[in-house]
Amino acid sequence: MRVTATIILLVASLPCGAAAASVLNCQTTAVAAAVRAEGVAERLGDILLHCSQGTPGAQVRGSLQVFLPVQLTNRVSSTGTVDATLTADLGAGQVSVGAVARPTGANSVVFSDFSFTLPASGQAVLRVSNLRGDVSQTPEERPIAATLSLTGPTGIFLDRNQLAVGVPQRALLAGGATRVWCGPGSLPETRSFLEMAAAGRFSTLRVTEGFPTAFLSRQAGEDQGVRVLLRYTGLPAGIQVAVPDSIAGSNALQPTSAGDLGRPASAGRYLSSSLLLVRVRDTDAFGGGGALVPLPPVTGGVIELDTVSSLEVRNGAAMAVYEVVQANPNALEHAQIPTFLGWIPGAQINAAFAQLEVYLAPQAVAGGAAWVPRFVPVMPPLDCSLLQDCMAGYFPRLVVDAPSLSFSAEAGAGHQIEFIRVLNQGGGAMDWTVSVTYRSGSNWLRVFPLEGRNNATVRVDALPAQMTPGLYTAEIVIDAGAQAGRRTLSVSFLVRPPAPVTPAIEGVVNAASGAGGPVAPGSLVFVSGRRIAEPTLQLLVNGQAAQLLGLFGGRALMLVPENLAGQSSAILQATVEGLFSAPFTLRLTPVAPTVFPGGILNADNSANTATQPALVGDPVQVFATGLPPPTVGRISARIHDRDIDALDYAGPAPGWTGIQQVNARIPADLPAMTTELLVCATVPGQARVCSPPAPLTLRR
Repeated sequence: MRVTATIILLVASLPCGAAAASVLNCQTTAVAAAVRAEGVAERLGDILLHCSQGTPGAQVRGSLQVFLPVQLTNRVSSTGTVDATLTADLGAGQVSVGAVARPTGANSVVFSDFSFTLPASGQAVLRVSNLRGDVSQTPEERPIAATLSLTGPTGIFLDRNQLAVGVPQRALLAGGATRVWCGPGSLPETRSFLEMAAAGRFSTLRVTEGFPTAFLSRQAGEDQGVRVLLRYTGLPAGIQVAVPDSIAGSNALQPTSAGDLGRPASAGRYLSSSLLLVRVRDTDAFGGGGALVPLPPVTGGVIELDTVSSLEVRNGAAMAVYEVVQANPNALEHAQIPTFLGWIPGAQINAAFAQLEVYLAPQAVAGGAAWVPRFVPVMPPLDCSLLQDCMAGYFPRLVVDAPSLSFSAEAGAGHQIEFIRVLNQGGGAMDWTVSVTYRSGSNWLRVFPLEGRNNATVRVDALPAQMTPGLYTAEIVIDAGAQAGRRTLSVSFLVRPPAPVTPAIEGVVNAASGAGGPVAPGSLVFVSGRRIAEPTLQLLVNGQAAQLLGLFGGRALMLVPENLAGQSSAILQATVEGLFSAPFTLRLTPVAPTVFPGGILNADNSANTATQPALVGDPVQVFATGLPPPTVGRISARIHDRDIDALDYAGPAPGWTGIQQVNARIPADLPAMTTELLVCATVPGQARVCSPPAPLTLRR
C-alpha cells in the first residue's frame, strides 16, 4: 500500500489577444528524499514538472494545490501564508512565479495565481519546494507518494501521475549505556576530559544516524540543526553529573571517547567536514532554544576538545542537549557521549543507578514552540546491527547462571533460599536491575540486591509464612539494558498444608513446689510441653490413661497413678488428636512430701500469715501432696524444733484429689514467733523424708 498525495493544477486561458499556450507535455519527477521517521516538520522531496512543446511567448497562469497524506507542518505567517515555494526554471535558473502559498486544510496547500511566460524554447520546469509534513504519522519505510492531476483549457499532459516524495527512516539509533551508575567518591576537581575518563566514573552512550543525511547542521529557514537530547531520571540527592561540552564524531581526526567502546580515550580533535556535536545550554524543557557553548579556538587548523561541564540536577532529573554543528552528508556517522558521575563531597551514599533516555530534539509538544526541525520523543533502536559490532567484546553481555526456580515449603514455615548469578561476559560496564512480576499471589518473594553493576549473586527468598496452601507462580526479570540484554526466569512456589504438629512432653514438676525431680505415686504434678494445653489432650502412664485435673497456664495438672508404688520410673506420653508424643521417662520415688504455698490454715480456717498467726496450743491444718497413704507409711510433723508424731488427722483432704491433709497441734509452750513447719513420711525400707519447710507464724 502506498501513501499518496494529490496535486491539482488549474491552468487558465488568457484573455483575447494574448498569446495562448499550446499543448504542454510534462514529465513529472520527484526527489524521494530519506526523511526522519521521528520528524514532525520534515522537508519532503521537491516535486518537478518538466514541461515542453509549448508556444514561445505564451503566458501560463493558474493555481496549484497539493494534498499530503500527513499533516502539513509548514510555518504559517501572520497573513496566513506558508513558507513552501513554487518556482519555475525558464532557462536561466529558478525564478518566482508570483504564487502565494496558503493552507487549505490540515494536510493541503494551494499555490494560487502563479504566472509566467514561456521562453523561446517553449519549455519550463516547475518546482515545488520546502513542503513539510508530520512524517511520524507514517509507517517507517513506506514511501510517501504524490498523485498529480493537471487540468485547464491550454491542455497540459503528464507522462505519469504517481511519484514518491519521501521515504521515512529512523534517524537516530543508539548503543551503550541506557542506565548510569555511580559508586562512592567524587569527580576530579578539574574539568579536564582525560582526567575525568581516567577516574573511571562514567557511562558512555553512542548515538548513530540511521542514514547519511539524518544528522544535519542548521539549514536555511530552520531554527537550529538536528539536536540530540539526553534525559536522566532517578538521580539521587548529592550526585554530580557532568558531560563534555563538545563531541567529535567517528570520522574526526580523533573521535571523542572515554575509552570503553572500542576507541582509545580522547577528548577529541576536530579538523572539518565530519560530525561535530556542541552542547546547548539554557534550552527549554524539550531541547529547544538556548545557546551553543563556545568551541575552543582553532589551533593549526585543529580544534582541541577538552572541556567538561556539570549539569543541573533538579528533583532527581537532569538534561543535556547537543546540536549537530557540522556533519558529512555523504557518510554514516556516529558519536560517543560519556556521562561522568560522582558524589558531592560529604554525601553519604554507597551506590546509585539512574535511567538514561535519548531522543532527537527539540521534542514536539502540543501547544509548544513550532521549532524547525522538531521530533516526537521515540526511543531509538540499537545501532550495533547498522555498525556491525553487536558481538564486539567492548559491549556488555548479560548471562544469568540459574535455571528456573522452584520452591516448596509448608505454610507458616521459614523462608526458602535460592541464588542467581548475574554475569557480564562482555566488556565495559553492565548495569542491571531485577524486578518481580507475580502471576498468582503477591509479595511472596524477596530479592536482594535489586540492582548492581557487572557480576554479582542475587539472593531470592520465598516466604511461606503468610501464604495459604497452593501453587504460586511469578517471573524474575534481570534487565541489563537493550545492549546487554534481559533474561526472564520463571518461579514456582508450592505451599503445602502444614504437617500436623505432634505433642511433646518437655517437663514434669511437683504441683506444690514447682520443682523438678522424682515424683511420688498419688501426688499432683504439672506436665508442660508442646500442645499440652489443648482440650483433646490425654496423658498415658505406661500406656494407661492418667487422671487429668485441669489445664492451667499452658500446663496440665495430672495425678500420678497410685499403682506405680514400688516402681522407680514409668513411661509418660501425651496424645492429641491421634498424634503421640515421644516417650518421657517419669522418675518415681516412694514419697515426696511438699506443702502447698498458703497451704497452712489456722483453727478458724483462716490462712496462716504474719498478720494472722496461729494460737499456740491450737491445731493447724496443713495441705500437702506426695505423702503416702496411712496404710503404707507413717506421717508426722515438725513445728520449730518439736517433732509431732501424734496427729489429729493425716489422710486425703476431703473433696480434693491428690491432696493430703495433716492436722497437727502446736505445742503450748512455744513462744510467739515466725518459725517453720514440715510434714514428714516414713515408709518401710526408707529413712524419714520431710517436706521443704513452710513458714508458720505463732502468737500467744
